[in-house]
Amino acid sequence: MDVIEKYQKVDCNECDQEFEIKELLSRRLNDGIEMNYFVCPHCQHGYTSFYTNTEIRSQQKKIQTLPFGRDERMKSINEYVQAAHENAKSKGWWNGERSFGEIIALIHSEASEALEDYRNGLAMTEMVYEYKNGLGVPGVYDSVLKEDLLNNWHYLEKDFKPCGIPSELADIVIRVFDACGRYGIDLEQAIREKMAYNATRPQRHGGKKL
Repeated sequence: MDVIEKYQKVDCNECDQEFEIKELLSRRLNDGIEMNYFVCPHCQHGYTSFYTNTEIRSQQKKIQTLPFGRDERMKSINEYVQAAHENAKSKGWWNGERSFGEIIALIHSEASEALEDYRNGLAMTEMVYEYKNGLGVPGVYDSVLKEDLLNNWHYLEKDFKPCGIPSELADIVIRVFDACGRYGIDLEQAIREKMAYNATRPQRHGGKKL
């Protein structure tokens, strides 16, 4: 049982009563999976918070030790959402209204660029950095490998554009962050709920081919 230091008020979907989440209960399931949940004190209806197991906890500890650039700590998902949206606004991308269809199409475009990098023979983890030519002409780049820049990292953020499959996948996430910031979507909560649900689904989600 985990005691929650800062209580969160919620409304029960079953009895419509408001209550504070003061503790998380846990229940052991099959294959070492642990379900964490809370209960409405009025009607005893239970709500799943998240699932975990030994492997997940081990990976979470590893993540906490990873360096993330100059950040002293890893931001939460919603903090990245806010940062991505604020950056997009500052660059003028939201000066005029944009349709939701346009946003989705741009997310698709980043996935297509990742596929194009794969077709061009880039390895899954390979990062290539592009820089402007000696004349400083915008849009004219030469490719350089990351190894050539390790001793000059302070130039990388300003003068070089990260490219490759990891970078294009990052662009997908950044565009999703921007969209969630624009439309007020709590992405962190949505991911938490979806991953908890996916953990309960059958093998290959009932036998799907893809």
